[in-house]
Order: sequence, then C-alpha cells, then structure tokens
Amino acid sequence: MSFLLLLTFLSSLLLLYTIMTIRKMKKKSPSSIPNWPLFGMLPSLLWNLPRLHEFVTDILKVNGGTFVFKGPSFTNLNFILTSDPTNIHHIVNKNFSNYPKGSELKAIMAPFGDVLFNSDGDSWKTKKEIVLSLIKTAGFERLLMTTLRHKLADSLIPVLDHAARNHDDVVLDLQDVMKRFMFDLTCLLFLGIDPECLSTSFPRVPCAEAFDVLEEAIVYRHCVPKWVWKLQRWLHVGREGKTIEAEECLNGFVEERIRVKMVEKRAKESTSDNEDNYDFLMKLIVET
Repeated sequence: MSFLLLLTFLSSLLLLYTIMTIRKMKKKSPSSIPNWPLFGMLPSLLWNLPRLHEFVTDILKVNGGTFVFKGPSFTNLNFILTSDPTNIHHIVNKNFSNYPKGSELKAIMAPFGDVLFNSDGDSWKTKKEIVLSLIKTAGFERLLMTTLRHKLADSLIPVLDHAARNHDDVVLDLQDVMKRFMFDLTCLLFLGIDPECLSTSFPRVPCAEAFDVLEEAIVYRHCVPKWVWKLQRWLHVGREGKTIEAEECLNGFVEERIRVKMVEKRAKESTSDNEDNYDFLMKLIVET
C-alpha cells in the first residue's frame, strides 16, 4: 500500500513538473525549442531527424546564428550550434586550444579516424601545418579550378538539364544532388579518383553510402547513452553493426587509393619523371 502511495506521489510530481515546464515554454519566444524534463531538447531533434539540415538552419536563423542545444542527462548531446564566421574562426583557428575534444567526444567521432578535426594539442598543430602547406599553393588552386569546371560541365549541368527536359517524369532531390557533387569533387581533389556518384542514373556508390552511414553514426552516438552504442559495437548489431561495415568499406577505398599512389610514386622515381602536375595525395605521401 505504501509503495502505491509513493508511486502515485512521484507520478503526481512528474505530471506537475511537466505541466509547469509546458506553461513556462509557452511564455518563451518562438525561437525556443522545448526543453523537456529528463529528455531535454532531444524529442524535437528526433522528430525533425528526416529534415535535420533544414531543422538546424531554422534554429540558427531565429537565434541569430548561435544556439545552445541541451540534450538528455543520460547522453552527450549538449553542444553549441553556430554559423557565425567570427565564432567559427575563434573556435576552429584562433583559440582552438581552448576547446579540447576530450576522450568522450573522440570516442564518438572515432568512425572518422584520427583526422584534423578530431585532434588536440601538438597533433592538431602538426596536421594543420601539413594540410595548409599542401592546399595553400598555386598547384592546389589550379587543381581546384580545373576539377570544379570539369564536374560542373560533365556532371552537375547535364543532371540539371536532364531533369529540366524530363520534368514530368523526374523528381530531383537537390540535397542528394549536391551531396553527390561534393563527394565526387572531394575524392577528385584529395584522392585523385572520380567515384562518379553524380550522373543522370544516380548510381549506388558503396563508398559514398558508407560515408553517409558514418555521419549518421556520429549523430546516433550523441543521442543514446554510451553503453548502448558500445554494446551494439561489441555485438556487431544495429546501427553500430552498419557503422563497422561502413568503416571497412571506406577504409578499403582509401587504402586502395594510397596503394595506387605508392606504385605511381615508385614508378616516377625509377623513371626520373619530374612532371609538375599537382597531386594532393601524392604530395601528402611524400611530405609524411
């Protein structure tokens, strides 16, 4: 009997707290996202997950470009969203050392490996210097312009023309189009290969799909307790099972490109070929 009374009392307190929270939220400005007891702003994020990019854009617009997102107490989902160039420069460049990742965030970001944005301290400085030394050159600028013109002329414009000519039969997802365009462009610039994601047939490209899975894994790990995704990864099931497969696919794709470049490097050394064609991956191999 006493247990039922206690349960009723606690339920009444929770209901009262929820009602007070709802009334408090109604008094806030339209720019506010409901901050629920225990669950924080996560319900709004999950509800808008199919339109995540639009949701984030709307939040930033009505909050002057910067917003503090508060997640549930049992997750790592507390973060600051900003589209203000001044804030981004302050965090990413000018005062980067004041914003260490920490072991928790590094574990969440692990699917992308030990890359520049997942590093701290001396490791970050070293990687940043190497990358800047490679992209702040006339050769990289020429490569960027040449590659951009090539993808526009051979991929993006033909796809848009095809959709325009067949507008009654084609539904064009511009977000998917631009995602494919950027993936092709990035691979061309940094790996020297065109996966040809963007064409009128919109083919399935495993490495591109793997990259999408890894991006989704980062969001997922922010939304659930650490032990949940750790257990899934240990058992190779659920979202983490797909993440492991995506990592293997993407790593295999990149490793193959590195092997090809290593063969090209040895061939150039044996033939004394000093042709000055900029190749980002080749120069990275030479520099490191």
